[in-house]
Amino acid sequence: PMINQLRCFKRSESGIAALEFALILPIMLVMLIGIIETSRMALFDQKLKAATFQIADLATQNEQVTQSLLTEYANAINKIMEPFDFN
Repeated sequence: PMINQLRCFKRSESGIAALEFALILPIMLVMLIGIIETSRMALFDQKLKAATFQIADLATQNEQVTQSLLTEYANAINKIMEPFDFN
């Protein structure tokens, strides 16, 4: 009877789909998180470049840079980089 049960267990395919899902799920989740983070970093890069160009443009328009002007530039950078918080 024990050998018959082992043969029956060997031929059983009832849990194969669940096993495959359990093996593939972590890989798929890592890929999904990687895609999301890659797109966030691309957005961050674009916003950082835009902030850099805007502040460089503003800075070259003034002959003297004062502390209050630097504070305004910092506020402008925070507005441009809005979804990302640097505080």
